[in-house]
Amino acid sequence: MKSGLRPTLALLATLFSLGAVAMPGAPADPACPGMMNAADGPTLHQRLQHEAAVLEIRPSQEAAWDAYAQASEDLQSVMLPHPDAAAAMPAKPLSAAERLHRWSEHLHLMADKAQHLAEAADQLESHLGAEQKTVFDRMMAMHGRCMRHAHEPMH
Repeated sequence: MKSGLRPTLALLATLFSLGAVAMPGAPADPACPGMMNAADGPTLHQRLQHEAAVLEIRPSQEAAWDAYAQASEDLQSVMLPHPDAAAAMPAKPLSAAERLHRWSEHLHLMADKAQHLAEAADQLESHLGAEQKTVFDRMMAMHGRCMRHAHEPMH
């Protein structure tokens, strides 16, 4: 495995733990309200609106919040299947190597978007007050628990 791919895969696993997207087909969990099957639960836009309200984003923080929200939406746009994905398939079947190259390119795209999200989160945190940071940290930890990833301990 190339050394650059391992950090990319770790970053993508972290994204799911942060709740960047809901896992398709994941059952609703009564312990995690709002974190349901992607088709049944709130949209990312709705979740972000709710989080902004919970954080009580002030006008002076709106630009940082908007950048964070946009980076979240940008990441989600490359993580969910594109509606035209079937139309983009080549006429001839792909070889195993071609499929893996396409998957690798897609993972790199997701990693780039994830890095942008992490940078936007850094900027947002620099504009949040101490209590808001605590709430933001708890929201992100809640996403991780509700996603139930083995690499992250249950709290």
